[in-house]
Amino acid sequence: MSWLTIYFIFEWVLRIVLVLVVLRKPTMPSSKMSWLVVVMFLPEVGLFLYLILGVTHLGWRRKREHKYVLDLASTQSQVGMTEMMAKDKEKGGDVGAKVRDIVEPEQKAMVLQAQSMSGNPIVTGSDVQFIASSKRYVDLLVKDIDEARDHVHLLYYIFVDDDYGRRVVNALIRAEKRGVACRMLVDAAGSRGFVKGHGFGELKKHGVDVHAVLPVNILRHKLSRIDMRNHRKIAIVDGKVAYVGSHNVVEEHYGGQDDMKWVDLSGRYEGPIVWQMQRVFLDDWVFQTQKQLDEMGLFPDAKKVGGVSAQVVPTGPNYEAETFRRVLIAALNSAQHRIVMTTPYFVPDEPTVLALSMAADRDVDVRLVVPKDNNHPMVKLAGEYYYDYLLNSGIKIHQFENGLLHSKTVTVDDAFGLMGSANIDMRSFHLNFEVNVLMYGKDVTQRLRDEQKTYMTYSTLIHLDHWRDRSNWRQFGEAVCSLCSPLL
Repeated sequence: MSWLTIYFIFEWVLRIVLVLVVLRKPTMPSSKMSWLVVVMFLPEVGLFLYLILGVTHLGWRRKREHKYVLDLASTQSQVGMTEMMAKDKEKGGDVGAKVRDIVEPEQKAMVLQAQSMSGNPIVTGSDVQFIASSKRYVDLLVKDIDEARDHVHLLYYIFVDDDYGRRVVNALIRAEKRGVACRMLVDAAGSRGFVKGHGFGELKKHGVDVHAVLPVNILRHKLSRIDMRNHRKIAIVDGKVAYVGSHNVVEEHYGGQDDMKWVDLSGRYEGPIVWQMQRVFLDDWVFQTQKQLDEMGLFPDAKKVGGVSAQVVPTGPNYEAETFRRVLIAALNSAQHRIVMTTPYFVPDEPTVLALSMAADRDVDVRLVVPKDNNHPMVKLAGEYYYDYLLNSGIKIHQFENGLLHSKTVTVDDAFGLMGSANIDMRSFHLNFEVNVLMYGKDVTQRLRDEQKTYMTYSTLIHLDHWRDRSNWRQFGEAVCSLCSPLL
């Protein structure tokens, strides 16, 4: 038997085995189809890619282990939250008000779904300050760190030791010298320059407990897929102030492109909602370090400081369901008048596209704001494949022209808004660790929409006729990239 015949048999055996593995994979048919195309045409490449990218969940042993440490981390926050609500009720407050007292009937199903998946109920009495400028974000964060008395917790996907990052590093060192417990997590891939550089070691030298999470290693044991990322951006100071949104700790012109300014939006939160954000950090901390934190100052008495009702919705492969996607679709389905969405990376799945088009069918004014220029060309082309269908459905698409719009927001009617780290793409739906905040009420929704209106001011509205005039080669590229959408 010749080597050519042996190779031919090997390839077909490999194809058959991989086809059976892919078909048994509990994912959407579109994702299976993408894998099958690769496997049938390039079986060796398909095997390699599937081994490092095909498994998007925790192994059974790690899932059991993670559930154990997650429960440990959750006990403090859940018990503390219950005690805080009880104390507030005794004083005649309404921090733990019932859903029916906070949201309209149309949103009740979405709220309960988010609560059942995240374990976080709606809490009232919080306040949020929206921050657009990266400099302003760092100014406020450094000020809060300098005023910290008990602890500082930071978790960032990208942390760069530039002028902004250096200010935060120095603030952490000052806080540690004052006896403040400083803990920091950074994603090993997104912050690889920082992890390998001087700043990471400098923090360790001065006593800051800093760790790189999810190292990129084919033999990594904690998660099956090596490109799973912790995409969250969280900062918590003394359990009283928290930052959540799209800002990383990096200058606006990150990436070396002076004409590509990153445009972000985050919230500085105070009040009872900070406890839920603390819980998310503790989940990640315990998972990474296997160490439980039991300091009394992690969950101080939460005081009502404003009128914002909110709910934190974390998502990631440690959750059984695609939490963010389900909450997003529930939000879209609840819309009666208007939806505005902003995202830097728009690669939707079929249920999301259907929910958007169905909203437009109900005469809901649906607007999508995306950057005209993108730092990931393949992702941009994959997303643009859906524009024709969306435009034809009556959805308005705005292309932001004043930088790389990196803000991730959704507003629905005058009822509620959503802001956080998650994009409208497959990675945020199925793969990455993300965190988002649902905020309820007319005032906070209008304030968030005012930020969205600013983006639309610097955007150009796409017209269907003009869009269809793009070149055949462009359309072909979009179609090819769309086939890879489930893998992006």
